[in-house]
Amino acid sequence: MVHISVLLTVLTAALVVGVFVVAILYRKRRFQYSLRTLMIGCTLVAVVLSAVQSWRQWTTAHTVWLAPSSPEARRFLAVPEIVEQGEGFTAAFRPNFRDLGDLVNILEKAAIPTGRMNSRFDHQSQQMRFETAERKALEDRLALLKSNDVLQPGWFVIRGRVEDSSGDPVGGAVVDLMGSYVYINCFQTRPDGTFLMPIQAPAGNGYYLRIRYHDDKQRISTPSFSLDPANTEKVVQIQVK
Repeated sequence: MVHISVLLTVLTAALVVGVFVVAILYRKRRFQYSLRTLMIGCTLVAVVLSAVQSWRQWTTAHTVWLAPSSPEARRFLAVPEIVEQGEGFTAAFRPNFRDLGDLVNILEKAAIPTGRMNSRFDHQSQQMRFETAERKALEDRLALLKSNDVLQPGWFVIRGRVEDSSGDPVGGAVVDLMGSYVYINCFQTRPDGTFLMPIQAPAGNGYYLRIRYHDDKQRISTPSFSLDPANTEKVVQIQVK
């Protein structure tokens, strides 16, 4: 984790000092408590608590949970857009609620004429991209995906955005669900910093998100949260250091 070496250094120093003090006191035939001994003990405890607090601050991301219906949360909703390129058309579809794998299965089973269409799916970033010369076929495909992009019973969805201290998006970061049930290496932020995490996990407390970025060289986590069946959609804005 970030600055874990600082924590280990401080704790090691506190331990060495503590052992040194105990050794001196042990050498005395009569072990006596004094104001000086009490002050030394309090100082050691304060050093350890300070180190732990510093470690928590460095490894905890600034996290804001948003009401799903709020304007701030709705800014993270992806809207597909068809772009004309030369003699063809392209579009990217990013689900907002449902797992990409489910939507791919729906596409494969649907009897929609596609003509000559190239499709690419990225399950980590939960997005798909299409290229075709037929606009109508692309519109029909996007309409089908949008109509089926709804949160399914028994599922939770966590969506949001990861940004740096300047407010710029952090793309390509891996977002893991940690806790009593984990999803590791399953979800990744898109170039605009947004991510989608549709999950089937037991309801309960003690979950947190771990963000790994800069080629996994830096890691930071959110404070813990709960998964509540009464609130199956969670929207979060995460600022990494």
